[in-house]
Amino acid sequence: MPVSGSQTNNDAPDAERLRQALVDAGFEIYRADGGSIVLAERVRMHLMESGVSLVTGSELQITVCVRTQRTDHPGDDAATMLDRVRSAVAATVAERGFAESAAESRDIMHPSEQGNVLDVWHEVTFSRQVEEEQLHDHLRWALALPRCVTS
Repeated sequence: MPVSGSQTNNDAPDAERLRQALVDAGFEIYRADGGSIVLAERVRMHLMESGVSLVTGSELQITVCVRTQRTDHPGDDAATMLDRVRSAVAATVAERGFAESAAESRDIMHPSEQGNVLDVWHEVTFSRQVEEEQLHDHLRWALALPRCVTS
């Protein structure tokens, strides 16, 4: 389903117009800053960052961040954890035209105890360019994709 408004090949998508079109289509926005619109998801009553975002600019790009957590596999090293994510979703995301664009491990810090690491998330980001007409379909698919690998 296309977002409202028109765009020529020479015009960059207008981030504010796209943000409003996503809201109008029922998507919840977690954060919109500059050329990035991060979608939200509801976890019980809480509004959380989904790991799915739309990067605007001369072309539209959807990114999906999938992770595994050290607490789920405490004996595995970072490379093994990142490979766990890849093996769980790589074929599925490739079928939709997504390719790996980044991989990193990052500490999740305690919010009030400086220096206290609660967990380590091992994240693989997949991305793809998309036309406006395909935007809603790809975003809904990305939001339905399991983004936390536990096994």
